[in-house]
Amino acid sequence: MVGKPIQVVPLADVATECAHTKTYRFRAEMRPRPGQFLMVWIPRQNELPMAYSYVGEPLGMTVRAYGEATRALAAEWLYAWTRNPMVLSALAFLIAVGLWLRSTLFVLWVIAVITPAVLVFLKVYEERELEIRFGEAYREYREKTPMLWPRRPEKPRNEFRG
Repeated sequence: MVGKPIQVVPLADVATECAHTKTYRFRAEMRPRPGQFLMVWIPRQNELPMAYSYVGEPLGMTVRAYGEATRALAAEWLYAWTRNPMVLSALAFLIAVGLWLRSTLFVLWVIAVITPAVLVFLKVYEERELEIRFGEAYREYREKTPMLWPRRPEKPRNEFRG
C-alpha cells in the first residue's frame, strides 16, 4: 500500500443502499487492491477492519449496521461543537450566495423562511428519531451540545482506556 499509515479523510459522499446499509466514499492517498482491508477507527467505540467496496476515485467502503460500533452516535469533532454542522454550513452557504448576489430579498428569504422550516424539521422529526435510536446517549449529547449555533465543547477528562 502506498500512502500514509494513518489518515483522517473527509467523506465525499454517503449513499444509503438499503435500510441498514450505507456506502461511504472518500478521497485518500492510498492505492488499494481489490480484497484489501482498511482499519476504521470510531472514537470511543472500537477499531474495525473494513473491506474496500470501491478502489477507484473516490475510494469507498460499504457498511451494514451490525453491533455497537456501526451504530455509534457521532459526537466527536464538529459534532462536539454543534449537533447539526452540515445544516449550519448549508444555511451559511445560502446566506453567502445571497450576499454574493447582493440580493437582500434572498438573504431575508433564507433567514425568514428556510431557516425556520429546517429547524422545525430537525426538532420534530430528526431529534425524535435520534432519541428513539440512541436513547439516553442522545439525550445526554443533546443537553451538552447546541442544536445549531456552535459552542466550544467542554474539555474531555483524561481517561486511560486500556
